Amino acid sequence: MRWEQKRLPLGHPLGRSAHQLSPVGDTRVYMTFGWSPHGVLCDLHALDTRAPVLSKVSVSGGPYSSSLCQVSVEFAKDKSGKGEGEKHRSQQQQQNQSAPISIQWHRSKNGKPFAPIAGAVTSVYMPTADDVNAVLGVSCLPCDGSVPLGPSYFAATQQIEVDPEMGALVKAFVGQDKAKFSVNLLSADNVVAKMYLIFTSSSFELRTKSKTSFKEDYQTSFRVILSHQNPHTFVLQVHQGLSLPFAVQHIMERDLLALTARSFWALALKNTLNAAG
Repeated sequence: MRWEQKRLPLGHPLGRSAHQLSPVGDTRVYMTFGWSPHGVLCDLHALDTRAPVLSKVSVSGGPYSSSLCQVSVEFAKDKSGKGEGEKHRSQQQQQNQSAPISIQWHRSKNGKPFAPIAGAVTSVYMPTADDVNAVLGVSCLPCDGSVPLGPSYFAATQQIEVDPEMGALVKAFVGQDKAKFSVNLLSADNVVAKMYLIFTSSSFELRTKSKTSFKEDYQTSFRVILSHQNPHTFVLQVHQGLSLPFAVQHIMERDLLALTARSFWALALKNTLNAAG
């Protein structure tokens, strides 16, 4: 393609009017530029016209909370015949493409709109206790830094169910009306205290091997809040005025504790409502 340059009636070239398509290595580059009345170059732009175009997003994994979820993207076929059906399953592979992808995982419970999951921005996502009975979704946006390069694509999983073995353990704990977990109580200066959290259908307590630190009845504000940055940590919201940070040794142990505590809390509230009725 030859350069095309429009001129003004006075003989000066029209600014930013020249353009050309040229090969640079294996990439075709589209360039535009213009000259000032004094012959000074105003600007120059280059565009990789062969950057892969995102065409499809899908999610594998599930339906259990112990199953890793993974996003798979496909790029449209370009004129050279390359790219059709090409799948990229890791973040590193995506970064190596000329069309980087911004990923965000979402969660929807009880038919409510999908909400973004904090920190879940890689091509793989391990469900937590927060995702049980929820539908997961993932959005993929081709971009260059913060500049979108095309439309966003979205895919969703089927509803995430509790892992069968973990569900059986929770049911056994509730059946015997007691569950005991070894935890580390964290502090602001990173001092760790080894403790035990004990849950029953009427109350829960924090204790050392020799004595009870506190024992509380369940309140409506009771929460187990899982950290999205560290899969081993969580916060126990005893009530609105007291929250305690903890850590466990294993990721699955945290989910088991959260599901068990929430089950006992729900049972306690149900018993309270039945007694009041």
